[in-house]
Amino acid sequence: MKHQFKGWDAVAKNLCSLAKNSQLELNDGQKGSLLALAKRLPNNGVIIADEVGMGKTRIAVATAHAVTQAGGRVAILVPPTLGHQWNDELRIAELEAPSVLCNFNQYLQAWSNSEFILKDTNTPWFDESIPSPK
Repeated sequence: MKHQFKGWDAVAKNLCSLAKNSQLELNDGQKGSLLALAKRLPNNGVIIADEVGMGKTRIAVATAHAVTQAGGRVAILVPPTLGHQWNDELRIAELEAPSVLCNFNQYLQAWSNSEFILKDTNTPWFDESIPSPK
């Protein structure tokens, strides 16, 4: 089912909700990061960057959760060696990812050829319906 994106203010509201009542495994610092994202994302966008092991993946997955709850779509480019970690975190957040993209060329190729047509549905990954998380 395709959804109408409700906008970045709705995403910000969802991020605040996740920070306060999260069913996701987030520590206090990660919850604080979600609140900071909620303030900045509607007006500026954000870049998530910090030391290894600080929770960037969980913060990004929570943000993807908030975007899909608002009817939006998310593309995540994952380093090849971290695909399993990302899939695990996405599963915990009840987000279904049809395929993991490991570089920007894979992202762009969906528009240039049929290499990224999903075998199950005969449609490119960007046309796949993404169910909203609960």
